[in-house]
Amino acid sequence: MEILKNLFIKKQTKKTSYSYFSCDEISLYNWTKYLETQDLKYFNSELEETKENKDAMYSVFGEYLELTENRQIISRFSKMHKIMKLQSKYNTVSLLLKALYNWKTEIGIEQFKEIIEQLAKWNYKIDTKKDIFKQIEQINKRIQGIKTQIQLLEVDFKKDDEKEKINIESEIITVSRILELKYRIDKKETTLKEWIEYCKQAKKVSDGK
Repeated sequence: MEILKNLFIKKQTKKTSYSYFSCDEISLYNWTKYLETQDLKYFNSELEETKENKDAMYSVFGEYLELTENRQIISRFSKMHKIMKLQSKYNTVSLLLKALYNWKTEIGIEQFKEIIEQLAKWNYKIDTKKDIFKQIEQINKRIQGIKTQIQLLEVDFKKDDEKEKINIESEIITVSRILELKYRIDKKETTLKEWIEYCKQAKKVSDGK
């Protein structure tokens, strides 16, 4: 009974998670952890994987760009968007090819035609008068080029993340010295928006000297 009671209490006291949609919600710690890992869970209060996390990421990035006009981040965001588009194309075309390869006559000719139409929308046309399976193999080889593009972009992406990680750590020290802070900036307690304001104030002080 005691075990069941404890399980019930634990269930009742479990925090409701929510996604961070703005710079004044997400902490500097979560922001830097996302830059290091590309894990969308850092846009969630309980580090849970939810459908809202991706929308939250776009929302925070959009606000961050407005507040900072950071060209390095703009370039990074552009790469990230390109990777996501290529991943979507690769995954969708792969599924369509698999469905076409495994198609059976009892499923119906209409579905067969629909799959071919969907492939054409991604600029992969199949001529039904020619060998279907040979064409599937050819398209499959072509989309491997997309996979290579994704891998190359991800390598660049990780390099950018490492630079950003190093920059943030060093900037915390620099900003603290310029503003002559008597306390340490805590990444977990400081929101991303507060950090941006710290940086702006430090720039004003530095420019005024």
